[in-house]
Amino acid sequence: SYDDLNEPTRQISVLGKVVSDIQISGGGGRFDDDYNTLSLLGVSASKGAKVKLIFLVRGEYRDQIQFEATTIDPKEALSVAIEDRKRSGDIDMYSLVIEVPPGAPYVKRLGNSQSEAGRIVFKTNHPYAKEIEIKVHLQVLPGE
Repeated sequence: SYDDLNEPTRQISVLGKVVSDIQISGGGGRFDDDYNTLSLLGVSASKGAKVKLIFLVRGEYRDQIQFEATTIDPKEALSVAIEDRKRSGDIDMYSLVIEVPPGAPYVKRLGNSQSEAGRIVFKTNHPYAKEIEIKVHLQVLPGE
C-alpha cells in the first residue's frame, strides 16, 4: 500500500502577485505597478507633461466606488483629474490624468537619499482599499 507520510518533504518556490479590487495601469512606461510609482523626470517647466493612468476596478463594490485625491505633493507642480468611467465586461475603468502644468516651478523629488518622492493619495469608499498612494519621482527643470 502507498503511504504518503513516508515521502520526503519538498519545498517549492511560487512567484505570484496579489491583485486587489483596484489596480492602476497605463502611463506609457512611466508607471511601475509593482511599486505604485510614477516617474516624471526631466520635465521642462515651460512645456510641462501629462500622463494618463487608469484605475481598473473589479469586484462586488465596483458600482459604488468613488475616488478623491486627498493629498497632492508637491501641489505647486502636480495636478490630478479623475475623468470618465467606462465599463468593459466585469471591469470599470476610470481615467486618471496627472499633469505637471506648463510654468511649474523647479522641483527635485527623486525618492532617494537626497530628496523624498512626491505623492498622490486617493481616498476611496471601498471597504478594504480605503486609500491608494502613488509615489511620484519628479524633476521639473527650469527653462526650455
